[in-house]
This record gives sequence, structure tokens and C-alpha cells, in this order.
Amino acid sequence: MSAPTNKYSKDGFEVGASKVPTIVLGQNDFGLTREDIRKTFVEIKNNPDVIQLESKQNQNAKDRGNYLEDGIAHWVSDQLELICIKEEGNE
Repeated sequence: MSAPTNKYSKDGFEVGASKVPTIVLGQNDFGLTREDIRKTFVEIKNNPDVIQLESKQNQNAKDRGNYLEDGIAHWVSDQLELICIKEEGNE
């Protein structure tokens, strides 16, 4: 079975789940920084018709992310909802 290729976000216009940890932590394990992401988004906004090619580097990690992203994103959403409900109860 091949890795899912679903992509739920459009780079340059919205931040996808795979970019969030890099933005929050400042840098990922592969050396990508939040500044790199910012520059990519600016480039896409300035040249929306130019196709951004994905690197084949770290393909195993990308495949794992494609398998796990949907489930983890739903789990995080549920956890955040519970936190918000608890916070509303403390007001």
C-alpha cells in the first residue's frame, strides 16, 4: 500500500499541520526554520503561478507524516476543544 497523498492545506495561503511544529519550535529536525517557511510563503504570495517542487529528501519521514497527519490532527482538535470547554467553565 502506498502512502496517502492527501494534502489539506495550500502552502503560501494557509499553514498545514506539518508546518506548525517548525513554527512553534523555531526549527525542525531536518534544519528547516520558521524563517524558511516565512520566505517560502512570501515567495508563493508574490509568484502564485510558480509551482513549488517538493524535495524528495527525507521521503520516509514525509510518508510517515502523510499516514499519521489526519488522525493526529483530529486528536489535537479534540484535545483543544476539551481545553477550551474546561477554560470556559473556569470563567
